[in-house]
This record gives sequence, C-alpha cells and structure tokens, in this order.
Amino acid sequence: MKWTGWRPLTSTYKYLKTNASDTWTIKHNLDKHPSVTIVDSGGTKVQGDVTYNSNNKLTVTFSSGFSGTAYLN
Repeated sequence: MKWTGWRPLTSTYKYLKTNASDTWTIKHNLDKHPSVTIVDSGGTKVQGDVTYNSNNKLTVTFSSGFSGTAYLN
C-alpha cells in the first residue's frame, strides 16, 4: 500500500448561502461524494436534487430560491 498523506477519517464542510437562489453550486474539496443536508434560514430541513459534478464540487437544485446552510460529510 502506498502512503498518500494524512487525511482525517471524517471530513465535513459547512456552506452558508446568504442570497436566495434555487441553484447552489458548492466547492467543498472533500475529495468524495459527501452526504448533503440543507437547512433554510428559518431552520427547516429542505430537500433538493444533488448532482455530483466531481469529487470536490456539487450542485443542489431546488423548486424555489431561498438562503440557508448546507452541511456536507
């Protein structure tokens, strides 16, 4: 096995979207396809369609625009 450097076992990323949008493009640099939890600015979980553009970038599309936070791990 080749050593490729230290990497934490659990990587997370928090993305804050301050302006309302129905499409969020998130560059996270986690080098994987993480799970995604979206919470709107009022604290309610929201469902969206997640597209993994690469191991370090994803796009989430919603039926209407809003601001909030994405939690990735």
